[in-house]
Amino acid sequence: MTRGLMLGAFGLTLTALSLACSDSNSCDDYVDYVCECHADDPAYDCAALQTTYEDADDALQDECSIILADLEDQDDADGTGCITDTGTSDTGTGGSGTTGDTGTASY
Repeated sequence: MTRGLMLGAFGLTLTALSLACSDSNSCDDYVDYVCECHADDPAYDCAALQTTYEDADDALQDECSIILADLEDQDDADGTGCITDTGTSDTGTGGSGTTGDTGTASY
């Protein structure tokens, strides 16, 4: 193996390891989104979600990522856009329901 190929393989390995060890936590993002954007919605129990998704394993992290994306898509479709402190955001209408309104986040 040439030196260039060895360095390339080493770089790919480091990249894969850094991605696997990232601080991203899909379940924390999902819980934060629900607790901030759906706090007044009786369909969601923030405390129960926090307990359910605390210390989530990799399989549950994948599930949370899918659930969060689906919820954000639904909020976009409903025009109930929300921006959270965790950086999770959507480009909804800010809840006004009018076309072209970029909306603003309110906390």
